[in-house]
Amino acid sequence: MKGWSGLLLATLLVIYLPGLGHGFIKDDFVWIASNQLTRPADLVTPFLQAPDFYRPLVQLSFAADWWLFGTEPLAYGLTNLAFLLAAAAVLGSLAVELGMTRGSALVAAALWSLSFHGINMALLWMSGRTALLATLFALLAARAFVRGRTSRAAAWALLAMLSREDAVLLPFVLLAWGALPSPTAAGDPDAGRIDPWRGARRAWPLFAVLAVYLAARAAAGGMTPWTAPSFYRFTLDPATVGRNVLEYLDRAATLPVAATLIMALAARTLPRPTTRLWRQVALGAVWMIGGYALAIVLPVRSSLYAVGPAAGAALAGAALLASIWSRATPAARRRMVGTAALVAVLAVPVHWSRNDRWVQLARLSTHVLDEIAPVVARLPADRVVRLDDDRGVRANLDAAFGTLIEAAVRVRTGMSRRVWIEPPVTDWQAGGLVAPDAEDVAARFALRDGVLVRIETGP
Repeated sequence: MKGWSGLLLATLLVIYLPGLGHGFIKDDFVWIASNQLTRPADLVTPFLQAPDFYRPLVQLSFAADWWLFGTEPLAYGLTNLAFLLAAAAVLGSLAVELGMTRGSALVAAALWSLSFHGINMALLWMSGRTALLATLFALLAARAFVRGRTSRAAAWALLAMLSREDAVLLPFVLLAWGALPSPTAAGDPDAGRIDPWRGARRAWPLFAVLAVYLAARAAAGGMTPWTAPSFYRFTLDPATVGRNVLEYLDRAATLPVAATLIMALAARTLPRPTTRLWRQVALGAVWMIGGYALAIVLPVRSSLYAVGPAAGAALAGAALLASIWSRATPAARRRMVGTAALVAVLAVPVHWSRNDRWVQLARLSTHVLDEIAPVVARLPADRVVRLDDDRGVRANLDAAFGTLIEAAVRVRTGMSRRVWIEPPVTDWQAGGLVAPDAEDVAARFALRDGVLVRIETGP
């Protein structure tokens, strides 16, 4: 089994290492600029003050990266990779605690970490570590809960909530897990039926820490559904909710479903799960549904919302694949292994092509800052650098920086300078940006064929 684990690790490194370390994108600059902690007392600041999102553990992780590595993007990317690998390992361990074999547990870890949706975004965009951290801590909470260590589960759940808001539903998910029929309580007449009270008795510590989290968030001034921008306010519009359900189901479940169908064809047999395996499928489904409960009522969509729920889909998929494996003949099992190896090899270039978007944006961001940083350093504080964008290409200034170009310059140079992108970036007014007067522009650049070039500003 160590050999197969090593193969999965090698595959992940082949897929993702080439894309790491090329630069920062959009929100990355704010995470870095606002979390350069210089005093021990600053360590508590993220827990006490929240201008919008309340994600103090993510803030501390960026502060640690900055303290250790400065603004070296590769270090931040490797930190994200460490979180990904840790979450995959914990998912595999959780699968074993749920009664899966070590082989099935490895399959669950592979189905999650090799997902085509969300994982690359969470890994290659430094800001995506919010989803990785929340998923890691949520899986640790689930593992502790399954082991009967509810106090420890509550502590891990609190860390998940302090990493990302959608973890507030974790207590409800684990309550449902506790209410499902237990296969281990032989002789207990109530073990074979759904019992919400049994789940509540086990999960109440998680609701206690949920109350603590909500109180801390309110005291810190964190964003609420009532104070959030319009795209973060809940909606029950049928068209929006319906589209979200379909899109997020695709992002979490397509790979496990495809893997099940492919292996069923290779083995020439359909999955027929036992009661134990059906329970594992149900646990995975509950995890996925609970993880998506907030995302489907938000107008804004993001593949990051699929990272946590996809772990549940991976558990369910691994259970279905285990049922196929158990019914397969030795020859069919050899076909399954061969098919899986072939599909994994063919999937690598697909992953690379999907990673390319993030790599292009990171490279463009680094290139732009390399070009304008020396000029910015020589300009008076009241002068403006103008960057003419090329919206006809996918990797453009709006996509790389959005409203945060000035934060990017501050991270790179340590100086606050006015930088304007023309045409104005998306949501520039909501971001508080003000178009400069023509006479204030002291330096001008233009993006041409992916390269930023200096152009004359004089008459």
